[in-house]
Amino acid sequence: MQFKPTKHKNLEYFAAWDKKIENTWMSMLADMAIPVIIFLVLNIFTIAILVKLNIYNLSF
Repeated sequence: MQFKPTKHKNLEYFAAWDKKIENTWMSMLADMAIPVIIFLVLNIFTIAILVKLNIYNLSF
């Protein structure tokens, strides 16, 4: 008689747990992606400055 509410309660618990793990992974990916994006932008900016200063003979 009480199996149904307990099962429903367990399903809600695991659904909330899955959502928490998903949110954690999304925040971890966002935290890792921000430094990578900054690094790439700074590298592109540096190459643009070096090309402008004619240190490298690169033509884009």
